[in-house]
Amino acid sequence: MEWFDTFFDRNYNRMYFNLTDERTVRDADFIQEHLELKPEDEILDLPCGFGRHCIELTRRGFKVTGMEYNQPQIDQALELMEKAGIKFEIIQADMRNIPHKNRYDKIYNFFTSFGYFSDEENEKTLGEFYSALKPGGLFLIELVNRDAIIKNFIPSSVSRTEENEIFLEERKFDPLTSRQNVLFTFIENNGNRIEKVIDLRMYSAHELVNMFKKTGFIVEKVIGTGGVPFVINSFRLCVVGRKPC
Repeated sequence: MEWFDTFFDRNYNRMYFNLTDERTVRDADFIQEHLELKPEDEILDLPCGFGRHCIELTRRGFKVTGMEYNQPQIDQALELMEKAGIKFEIIQADMRNIPHKNRYDKIYNFFTSFGYFSDEENEKTLGEFYSALKPGGLFLIELVNRDAIIKNFIPSSVSRTEENEIFLEERKFDPLTSRQNVLFTFIENNGNRIEKVIDLRMYSAHELVNMFKKTGFIVEKVIGTGGVPFVINSFRLCVVGRKPC
């Protein structure tokens, strides 16, 4: 069993308590601008998680399909759809094997949702995104910048939720593989401890750009944190590629 088979359960939202409605709106603004979304576009969010971006973009009038591997996230997305009075298509699938070819005008992979697998599988996954796009379609990927992690490496951090629960992160980075392993410990007010581990391949801008080109994409833009031009200190990295017509 891999780390991603159990990480994205009902406790995911409790650990990522900084995913506020305001942040979701800013993310949707970013996606809408840099993917040049149009009302007639067929849009894929993969992985869509609990559907926060899908719900916001559907609210704006866009036709979005969410695709997600983990059932607990799908269940929560369905609950949030009902609560918001918004519906979008959601499909359970592994991004290493996207079940559609040449279907979508725009696809996005957001919030460091790439690099889960081996280098070979990650390259195959990028190829799956490419295959799912219509010719001329755009793909946007947004993740943490490897170079900024190295320059500003923080081995551990502690934060608290509004309910005064404690959230610990203990990080290890392997410069030979560019993989970051993080042990998350969530301590509830009753003393109960919840531990989760992630193991991500982190990418520098040149690695991601080269992978895009190798896959067949035309690289349209490379963007840094907040939508400004990318620089080495940018904490976040976004690449937009176009599938040739």
